[in-house]
Parts: sequence; C-alpha cells; structure tokens
Amino acid sequence: MIGELVNPVVTPADLDAGATSNYSLSFNPDSLLSTNQVITIVTGVTGPDYTNAAIESISGGSGLTADLFTPPGNQSIGIEVTGGTATTANTVVIELSGVVNPGAAGAGPDYELAVRSLLNGFTIIAQGTVAGSVFAAVGEPTVTSPIANQNLNEANGDTFVISDLNNVFTDGNGDTLVFSVEAGNDTNVASAQVLGNQLTVTPNGPGVTTITVKASDLPGGEGEVTDSFDVSVIGLMENASFIPLGFDSGVATTYDLNFTSSSNFGDGYVVIISNDDPDGPDYSAATLAAFTANGTPLASNISGQTVDSISVEVTAGTALVNEVIMMSLNGVINPSVGGTGPGYFVRLFRIPTPTGDVEQVSLSGNDFIFGDLIFTNGFETSTLNADAMAKALVATLNNNQPWLPQPSYFEDQQQYVLMGQWLSRDVGSIPRSKTEVIIWFEAVLRNNQPWDDWDGDGQINELDVNPFFLD
Repeated sequence: MIGELVNPVVTPADLDAGATSNYSLSFNPDSLLSTNQVITIVTGVTGPDYTNAAIESISGGSGLTADLFTPPGNQSIGIEVTGGTATTANTVVIELSGVVNPGAAGAGPDYELAVRSLLNGFTIIAQGTVAGSVFAAVGEPTVTSPIANQNLNEANGDTFVISDLNNVFTDGNGDTLVFSVEAGNDTNVASAQVLGNQLTVTPNGPGVTTITVKASDLPGGEGEVTDSFDVSVIGLMENASFIPLGFDSGVATTYDLNFTSSSNFGDGYVVIISNDDPDGPDYSAATLAAFTANGTPLASNISGQTVDSISVEVTAGTALVNEVIMMSLNGVINPSVGGTGPGYFVRLFRIPTPTGDVEQVSLSGNDFIFGDLIFTNGFETSTLNADAMAKALVATLNNNQPWLPQPSYFEDQQQYVLMGQWLSRDVGSIPRSKTEVIIWFEAVLRNNQPWDDWDGDGQINELDVNPFFLD
C-alpha cells in the first residue's frame, strides 16, 4: 500500500519566468524516512529545469544528510537520504539551488513528489502532489504587499485609504503602473475608487464584500495583476431615536426605540441599548411592551438587563431592510438628576455565525426636568384614586411653601374632592382620572408662576384665594 506525504509544499524563491532560483521542498513523511530511500521531484517539460540544481541543505528529524541520487535532468531530480532519520512527526525541509524557472509566464505543471525504496526495486513508499507555481513574465507587475482584509464601521464614519498603491504593487522593470477597481463588489456594503495612486474604500451598509484592485503597465508593458481583499461593514441604524414618554427625573416611564433597519434580521439577533454614562436611565426593572417591524410583532424577550443596559433577543419573525422597527420598554426609570442626560449606544448584535454587530448608532441624551413637585414625589406611579391623588397633590403644596399663597384653606376631605374636580375641569372629563389630574396640575405649576393665579385669567382675585368653589 502506497502512503501519502503530509503537507507537501514546493516554494520557488523567485517567480520570474526564466530566472534561476532556489527552491524549498517540505513535507511530513508517511512512515519512517531513513537511508536507502530517495525523494524524487518530477515535473513535465514545461516545468522547472533541475539540470544544474544542487542540494543546499536537508533538515528535520535526527541527523539527516542527503546527496543527489543521479545527475538531475530538465524534468526531475532525486535526493538520496545518506544518513539520519525522520518520523511522521517531523517536517523535512530540503533546500535546492540552481533550479531554472520555466521560460513562459503562467502556471507551470504540478510537482509530483515521491519517496522510493532502494532496497525494493525503487518502488514508491509514499507520494504527494503540489500544484504548479505561477510564473510571471520579466517586468510584469506583481503584488508585493497584499492588502489585508478590512473591518469598517459606517456608524463611526470609517473609511479605508491607501495613499499610494505603488506600496502594494511593483513593476518588474520600473514601468509606471495604472490602478483601477474591478467591477463586481457589492456597493450596498462598500464602494471603492482610485484617484491617481490613492485607493479609498467607503462603507455603505452592513455586510461583507470583496474588492479587487488592478495594476497594469499596458499598453506597451508586460501585463497586469490584481489583488483582492474582503471588507466587513457594521452598518448605521437609520432614523434612530430613543425617547421617553415622560421627562421628569427619577420616575418610571415608557421608552420607545425607533429606527429604520439597514439589514435583514430575525431569530438570534439582539438589540442592545446602553448608556454612555452610569448616570443615565435605569433598565433593571424594565419590561418589554412591544417589538415590531412595520407594525408586525417580532417574537422576542429580554435576554439581559442591568442598571445601565438592556438586551432584547428576537426569537421568531423577520425584519427586512428599510422596515420601520419599534421597540417599547415599560418601567425604565429616568435619571435622578435634571438636565441633559448621557447619550445612548444602540446595537443590533448577531448571535448566529458570524457573531458580531450588524448595525450601530450613537444617540444624544434626553433633557430631564428636576424639582417638579408632582413627579419627584412618585405620584405618577401611585395607586391612589383620583380624589386621593388630588389630596396628595395639595398636601405637596402645603409641605413646600411658599408656592401656594393660602395653604390653610385646604383642610378637609370634601375640600380636596372639590379641588380635584376643579383641577380636572379643563381636562373636560368627570369622573376624572389620575393621569388627567396630574397633567392639568403640572400645567398649572409650570405655566402660572408665582403659583397664585389659579384660574389663569392673568389676575389675582378672590377666585384664586378660594379656588375649590369655582364652577
């Protein structure tokens, strides 16, 4: 049974057609390599010429030595192991000099490798095949520094620039090179252009695309060559906003996230919202109220939440490019201090392979109101009925003088009920709701300083002093 050489590689040091070059052969033996064995390389008549080749060195294993088995020819060479051994765990490396490359440019024939036994009729013990090398015409452009794959972020405004493509390509005889971008890459992901010697790649949306750059010394030169590289892009969440329904500091409210998707997503994708600073909203007790794509619900659940971030995973359903995405979170607690809160970082994260961000956006913080007598005392989430709510509101004023000019008038339950009716009269709903009482009372506090023009007529009179008896 003939074995197989493991990891055979043949590498010319110079790939110019017709050049004399060193060659490196490496492999792992299929079985013990030792004396009375010959390693052969055979190629066709259009392959390298080994006539003047010599063995520079052999390494790997223990004490390996080697010599030419017979004078080499223009299609083959034999290297006899004259000492030492190598096992299957060793990588044997043989360095040859004086090999002449094929005279014609293009791919040469395969290298047929074999280990043969001198003790058994030169039979093959193990063999392997290495693809032929690709040789270049002298003076033809070559890629001397391949462009690495790139990761870009549209949300950050990333671009990739190579200021001089002559650092990537080299012409063999110094001809001036002309550079261009080959058609065929996905321009929805990234676009590339060449101006003079400069390459610029701009991200356009989430995904991966391959960009190919060509260097040519034609007409009048020897040819052209290309180099390709992949560009992976994290896209921008378009038209994104993250806004609470209420802006009073320290209270729990509903937050709505809206954006237009620039990618398809579904099961296994996660939307992650986080604060840019610890003093932002608190998500630790938030619940998911809705998650829709163009109004159609996406099955989803909260997969992780802390004080500073929340993650919602899609478990079924699909959102498509350009669909309007809406997520509603209940029970998010506004920052405890007033003023402009920290910004938000929103990510669409892909758990399925390949894992990573698909879209991102950074949003400005919201402006929150601090010191409002109503909401900072927790009435928005109170379980009181409307009459009791009105009483609590008036009690707040009594306890926070001098905002109410005549607090002593508010003494019994009946007066508080009348006060509640008066507060709700402009809302136009009797019986009134707690929400209506809060909204109207808040408007009074904010719009009628110094808190004594209760009926908003621009005058301070007896109706303002004793407001519960208003019709």
